[in-house]
Amino acid sequence: MSGDLSEIQIEYGGSCVKYEKLVSLKLRNDDVIIISGYGCSLRVKGDALEVFPGKTHKDQIQETVMLYRGVHHTRQIVMIGYKGLVTLDAIKWASEQGISILALSALGDLLMALPPESDSDAKLRRAQYQAEDTGLDMYIAREIIARKTKEQIAMIYAMGEMEFEHARFRPYRESPLLDRETIARLEQGLQELAGIRDMDELRLLEARLALVYWKSFMNIPIRWDRGSRKRVPPHWRMISGRISTNSANHTAQRATNPFHAVVNYAYAILQGQCKQALLLQGFDTACGFLHADKLHRDSLVFDLMEVHRSRVDHIVLDFFKRNVLAKGDFMSTNDGSIKFNPQFSRFIAASCRIDQQSIDDSAVWLKSCLI
Repeated sequence: MSGDLSEIQIEYGGSCVKYEKLVSLKLRNDDVIIISGYGCSLRVKGDALEVFPGKTHKDQIQETVMLYRGVHHTRQIVMIGYKGLVTLDAIKWASEQGISILALSALGDLLMALPPESDSDAKLRRAQYQAEDTGLDMYIAREIIARKTKEQIAMIYAMGEMEFEHARFRPYRESPLLDRETIARLEQGLQELAGIRDMDELRLLEARLALVYWKSFMNIPIRWDRGSRKRVPPHWRMISGRISTNSANHTAQRATNPFHAVVNYAYAILQGQCKQALLLQGFDTACGFLHADKLHRDSLVFDLMEVHRSRVDHIVLDFFKRNVLAKGDFMSTNDGSIKFNPQFSRFIAASCRIDQQSIDDSAVWLKSCLI
C-alpha cells in the first residue's frame, strides 16, 4: 500500500510540475493571471497588488507577482481552490484598475465573480421584470436557443474535420465524415423554434436538441500516456454520455468522465465571465428569460451562457485532441467523480476560456433587446 501511495505522490508531483510550466508559457503575454493552491492570496502592499500563487506541490518555487498602478496589463485574475485570501483593499484596488476577479472551487463551482465596475440600471431592470407581460421574454428565449443551435451545428461541422490518434472519429463510420443526421435534426429544431409560443414547450425543445447534440460526442477516444491507459477505468478512455450518474437531479454535475469534467470546469469559467458582463451592463442576474426563476440561482447568467457553450465545447474538444493525459493529472474521490490536481486546473482555466469581449458583446445585445 505504501508503494502505491508513493507512486501516486510521484505522479501527482510530476503532473503539477509539468502543468505549472505549461501555464507559465501559455500566460506569458496574456492579460489574465491564474493562481491555485493553499495560501493563494490577493492583498495590497505599498499601494501595489501582491498576487501570491499558493502551494500546490512539494519543492515548488512560488513567485509572487506585484502589479503597480497604471503600468500593468492585467484584466482578470482567476483564483482556484477552497483556501485563499482576498482582502477588501485588494478588491478595491482591482476595481480601480479595471481588473475583474473570478474565484472557483477545486471542483469547479463558481464562488465569486467581481467585475471591475457594477452599476445597477433601473430602467433596464424594470424592462427585465416586465418582459413576461410584453412578450419580450419569449422573443429573447427563442433568439437565445436559435443562436445556441446554430453554434451547435457549426460545432458538428468542425468535429467532422477533426481526427484523433489511435482510433477513428466514429468507430462505425469512415473518417472524416460529417454527422449529417445530427445536423439535420438540429436544423429541424430551428424550424420548429419559429412556431413555438409557449415557454415550457420551448424549454422542452432546447432539452431535446441538447440530447441530440451531445450524442455526437460519444465514443471519441481520450488520449492517455502509455503508463496510464491500462490503469484508468474503462469509462475514462473515451467520451461518455453527458449525464452524470453521480448527479442528484439528472444533470452533468459531478462528472465521472474526464472530458465532461473539463467541460464543467470550462463552463464554470464561462459562468463567471457571463456574470461579470451582465453586472457591467446593470442587469439583475437573478431574473432570466429562458431559465425559470429559482432561489439562489443567477438565471440570466445561464441564459447568456447558452449562446457561448458550443464555442467552449470546441475549445475543450481541441484541448483533448492536443493533450495526452496521465493518471497524476487527477485526484481520487470517494464517489468516482473527477477532480483535478491544482496545476492541471490552472491549465484548463488557461486553455479553455473564450475571449471576454465576445461575451461582453452578447450582454450588450441582450440589453438592446430590452431598451
